[in-house]
Amino acid sequence: MSELKMVQILLTDKQFSILKYVGVENYILAVAKLCDVTYSHVYKMMLHYEKIGLVNMRKTIHRKRMVTLTKKGIKVLELYFQVYNLLKEGGVK
Repeated sequence: MSELKMVQILLTDKQFSILKYVGVENYILAVAKLCDVTYSHVYKMMLHYEKIGLVNMRKTIHRKRMVTLTKKGIKVLELYFQVYNLLKEGGVK
């Protein structure tokens, strides 16, 4: 995946809200409902995130997909919130 494509996937508010609602571990359907987007959109984003090492996906016994943040995913999310809070303090909305 090219670096430009990776940046485009990561820099939108909706994409970060999807990553945020994954938390440590969550179901894709639950994340979709929390973010008010379709299951297929969240699933496609998780495939991209899995390719770049931010999440791990697995099927449960009941055929639901569980998503877990990796250490890299947690670090990226923490850095995003640091930048967000820094800009928020500076008056940029």
